[in-house]
Amino acid sequence: MKGRMYMKRILILLLTGALLLSACTLGQTQTATSTPPPTIPPATPTEAEPTDTPAPPTETAPPPTATETATPTETEPPTPTVEATPDPERGVGDIVFEERFDGATGWNWGFIEDDVVSFQRDGDELAATMFQSGSGWRATIGPPGIVIGDQQTRLTIRTDSCANGDEFGLIFRSAFNEEESTFDGYLFAINCAGQAQVSELDDSQRSVLLDWQPSAAINAGAPADNTLLIWAADEELNFYVNDEYVGTVSDDSYAQGGYGLYLRDRSGGGASVVYDDLIVREVDLP
Repeated sequence: MKGRMYMKRILILLLTGALLLSACTLGQTQTATSTPPPTIPPATPTEAEPTDTPAPPTETAPPPTATETATPTETEPPTPTVEATPDPERGVGDIVFEERFDGATGWNWGFIEDDVVSFQRDGDELAATMFQSGSGWRATIGPPGIVIGDQQTRLTIRTDSCANGDEFGLIFRSAFNEEESTFDGYLFAINCAGQAQVSELDDSQRSVLLDWQPSAAINAGAPADNTLLIWAADEELNFYVNDEYVGTVSDDSYAQGGYGLYLRDRSGGGASVVYDDLIVREVDLP
């Protein structure tokens, strides 16, 4: 009896141990199941390995083209501007006055004869001789009542005897003061050295407008013939010798007047000239 009881106890103990073991195992299993699985961070994406695919080609600038270097040439100096010679025939019309010095139209020039100078008609010319130098200039007066403004005027002068400093020429647009024996107007003169000058006369006092200009056109010395030409319109006064231009003056002091013939000895006495063919034509500009 006791043996059976003992066996029952052992069996109960074994069953109890088995139950306890099962419970323990079950507890462990439930614990493992209820524990959340560990969180695994997502894998960090790795950079893709560079491929061998070449980038699209870029346009390569062509190498600079060599430029041709121009061979330096010698630069010609600028050609100086040459002013056009004023036309002495511009606007020229009919003859408005002439003096041939032959007496055909009467004689209205003043004759002078003293110790200094002589102005006398000689055939169909007017001859002038100056006996002294250092006595200033002398002139004979043209016909009264001649008053001309715009004009082309020619006068021929022949030198019979002269030295370089001796002067001769034409007074134009002139007025003569009989009481004072003085001239107003313009004087166009040349000398035996081959130079030309233009002056203004105010009570016979000379103010130079164009100083002595040498000109190859002037026949210097004596004997020699020279033709003076004046072209005048308003204040424009152009001057020529033997049809060659020598200069221009712009002056409006005198608009019109008459004429005189001029002579001056600077060389010691003996200057002698002859005047001929004074011809005046009108100038009419549009």
